[in-house]
Amino acid sequence: MRDAVGPRWRQVEHTLLEQILRGAYRGRDRLPSEHELAAIFDVNRHTVRQALAALVDRGVVMKRKGGGTYLVSGVVEYPIGARTRFSANLLLQNREPGHKLVDPDVVAAEQHIALALGLAPGDLVSSMTTVGEADGIPICVGQHYIPFDRFPGFLDAYREELSMTKAFGRFKVDDYRRTLTRVMAVLPTDHDARLLQQGRYSPVLAVESIDSDLSGRPITFHMNRFSGERVQLTLGDF
Repeated sequence: MRDAVGPRWRQVEHTLLEQILRGAYRGRDRLPSEHELAAIFDVNRHTVRQALAALVDRGVVMKRKGGGTYLVSGVVEYPIGARTRFSANLLLQNREPGHKLVDPDVVAAEQHIALALGLAPGDLVSSMTTVGEADGIPICVGQHYIPFDRFPGFLDAYREELSMTKAFGRFKVDDYRRTLTRVMAVLPTDHDARLLQQGRYSPVLAVESIDSDLSGRPITFHMNRFSGERVQLTLGDF
């Protein structure tokens, strides 16, 4: 269905966006259901689904499988400095941090990973993907590599602690510093977009970083992708 101002789904998208920006849904995190919106706009559910998908691409709302459509809360200020800690960053902003562990494995280090960690290509590393959340909303997907010989059993430690700092503490590494940070804007992979629950064409902030113990020996190589619509990175002192 079309008229002078474009496809009907686009009209629904624009109207919903205007309502959200005016604060029409302030105080409720969840939008009305697709069925309710279809009745409100006098359209079919497919039209509503297209409009909501466009808002997901904008980073304004997110879909939860079987759980409806939710507003994305305000932008998270995420400081990156000498001691960058995910949970601490969020708690300082009264945001509830959350972590999910995906695909833990022990693999042979590819050349760029080995170089970052001071290893030889083919040396074993613990590899894991994590999803970092703020108030239940995914804001970051990270790929992390840890030298296996130095930290055997790290994956089990992280699975129990869901904290890099606490997991390293089990190996008597009670403090560490960020020794490299590289930031770039890229489009997410299909896998990252799915984990972040965002559109495939909404940019992410890709951050490659190395954490080292206080003697300067690398302990972790990170490849994090932050949702560009939900996170603002600020660089501090190193």
